Amino acid sequence: MALALDSEAGQATLRVARLLADPLSVLPAGAATLPALFHAPEFRALAPKALAATPAGAVLSEIARATRALPERLTPEMSTALKLALAPEAQLSKAQRFLAAAIHAPRLRAALLKAEREAMAALFGADAFEFALREGAAFCHLLAQFDEGATLSGADFASHPAAKTAHRLMAACLMASQPAAGHVYALRSTGALPQDAPEPDAQTVKQALRAMARGGTA
Repeated sequence: MALALDSEAGQATLRVARLLADPLSVLPAGAATLPALFHAPEFRALAPKALAATPAGAVLSEIARATRALPERLTPEMSTALKLALAPEAQLSKAQRFLAAAIHAPRLRAALLKAEREAMAALFGADAFEFALREGAAFCHLLAQFDEGATLSGADFASHPAAKTAHRLMAACLMASQPAAGHVYALRSTGALPQDAPEPDAQTVKQALRAMARGGTA
């Protein structure tokens, strides 16, 4: 049965279709090397075929396959995962910060020195830091198992080990919630299928989605 285009799943399918038609709009720089010709407006529509033999092409195939399998009615977890995966880049980045802060919430709460707390807030962002203090222990406690012990300081979150930890968990939880969402995130974040993602249980996935959704809508 065809999806109703006015349903949530139908709307998600339309957005994914636009992404599949123009993957260069979301593919990270350097993820796939194509001749400059394919970036020109008149040849851009040929880019999906040109990517077919690349890692990005494998992700595009998985996105198409998973999108065709979308149920007409999405569970709340599926809906959240798809919204996050298809969110604007700024929202997606903020969702990752919130997830990272939630993973490290016990250490954020345990920090006593003002300078230490300020360094943590600078790393994750003040809103993500406050979220972790306020809700991390009560609603995201299972995420602490992914804390790899990195020093929580520095202003460049994107290159910090905490960002890499959050990326792996984000990839795993989106994939577990809805494969189409997981593969869209893989295309946008690395341009390749994930290789080292953890395997969180259902409750951990729910807690991670809660943290990411707070960031994605904050």
